[in-house]
Amino acid sequence: MRRRLILTNVILLLFSLIICLGVSLYISRRNVLTNSKKNLVNYYNLVKNDIENGGGPDYGKYEIVEKDLRTTIINVTTTGNVYVAADSMYREDLSKLGSVEWLKLKEYSEIETFVVRKDDTASDRRMLYYVDKINNAGFDQYIRVGVPYNDLFEDNTTLIIATLIVSISIFIIMSFIMGQSIYQGIKPINKVIGSLEQLATSEVKEYDFQNIEDISNKINDVKNELEKNIKSIKNEKKKVELILENMGQGLIALNEDFTINLINKMSQKLLSIDDNYEGSFLDLDIDSKLKENIVLVNKELSHISYDLKFDDMYYNFSINSISNIWGDGTSRRIIIVITDVTDEKLSDLRQKEFFSNASHELRSPLTSIIGFQELIVDDFVGPNEVKELCSKTLQEGKRMQNLINDMLDLSALEKEEKGEVVKINLKEMIDDISSSLEPQLLIDNLTIVKDVDPYAYLIANQKHIYQLLRNLIDNAIKYNVFNGKIYITVKRKDNQVIISVRDTGVGISDKDQNQIFERFYRVDKARSRKLGSSGLGLAIVRQVCNIYAATLSLESKLNVGTTITAIFDINKNN
Repeated sequence: MRRRLILTNVILLLFSLIICLGVSLYISRRNVLTNSKKNLVNYYNLVKNDIENGGGPDYGKYEIVEKDLRTTIINVTTTGNVYVAADSMYREDLSKLGSVEWLKLKEYSEIETFVVRKDDTASDRRMLYYVDKINNAGFDQYIRVGVPYNDLFEDNTTLIIATLIVSISIFIIMSFIMGQSIYQGIKPINKVIGSLEQLATSEVKEYDFQNIEDISNKINDVKNELEKNIKSIKNEKKKVELILENMGQGLIALNEDFTINLINKMSQKLLSIDDNYEGSFLDLDIDSKLKENIVLVNKELSHISYDLKFDDMYYNFSINSISNIWGDGTSRRIIIVITDVTDEKLSDLRQKEFFSNASHELRSPLTSIIGFQELIVDDFVGPNEVKELCSKTLQEGKRMQNLINDMLDLSALEKEEKGEVVKINLKEMIDDISSSLEPQLLIDNLTIVKDVDPYAYLIANQKHIYQLLRNLIDNAIKYNVFNGKIYITVKRKDNQVIISVRDTGVGISDKDQNQIFERFYRVDKARSRKLGSSGLGLAIVRQVCNIYAATLSLESKLNVGTTITAIFDINKNN
């Protein structure tokens, strides 16, 4: 194993050194080439200055600066003739260059750039050329300077050899250091494997592996065992968390010293208990009766169940003392189960209130009916008065019938079931209701003014919308004044249908407006009974709006009138 680790690391080190050496050589060559290009530009400027000063090229001076510098000057006459005026390599016999087509050469077609090419006039050597053009005495003159390309890098040979020697030395030293480090580092690996084995299986073992495959296999075995144990623990934890957070109830488990052993989110939120709280449950700022019952259950090992109100919510607290299922089974734990019983409580309260109000409302007409009939039966009235008492009996009977019908309608609506829904044309329904209420309009000479969108519709239970509209219009008739008006408006705006009924009646005071939609609530009880009002009409309107998630609002002013508006969202209803 040790040999393999050393070999692997040596190969990696060698590969790294090769990359470093290659990068260094590349950078060195690039720097040499960059400097050479700068020098060529300087040589060009030197030749250019000599020519412009009228002295011509000074080859001796150039050779002092760069012994292999080649300088070539090409003239182009005004007639287009091209000839070589000077060339440092052929200064004695320029005729040898007579066959060269200068302007077709690459460096002359790409002036002011650097060109590397093989040149047969330079003994087939690769040359680095730079060419630029000047105007001298009325004709174009090309100045070319160049140096042998391969000779540029000869000076790097010493640097390359030195770099290789240093790299090999570093390689040898690092290989030795790594070998020693691996040898010293392999000993603790066996101890670590033994510790992991003990953690996974609770068995103490010692290993002396010398082979990388054996170490790898054993680590995999230990890893698999640990993963299996961790997975099992996580699964059990998830099961507990899933049960606690989705049981729909609060759950608290207390230790014998009343510290919290377990609590779910619902209980924390209800009792405002912080996640990091570690003190006694009895020290919390909670209901004193809850604390007393916990102490009592712990003392008597009994069970207590009672209801507690938090704001507008009701909760049942079931407190039990059980054996410690998390420990040795001999100590005790307090288990508190919290159940939301708000719906049941409110339902009971509503039923009690409803039956109380219903009994009271039914008692009045029933008492009147019995009283009238007793007068007739006992001959306390004459024949002329019998008809009048019978008429009053009939009136009270109808009032009682209306009350019972409204009670049945409201009871059905409280189930909050839409039932069968259809597309309802609101204009047609309002016209039908207005026609049926025509006799009541004539009594006080009332007028209905309609502004109804003929295309406004709702997808709803037809009976529900009929009850809503009928009660709103009926209310506007009953509490209007003589010669009054009722304005019925139905508009569609975007995805909303807005239904508004306004009267010019007696209005409602500010103190009564908050209660006007409550069951059996009447602003003027005497007038309501006289008109046969059950006191449930607006409660029915509110319940219909609740079923369809409609917004219900009221605006009213005494002796001016009342406006009730219901806004339905078509998308929600669909």
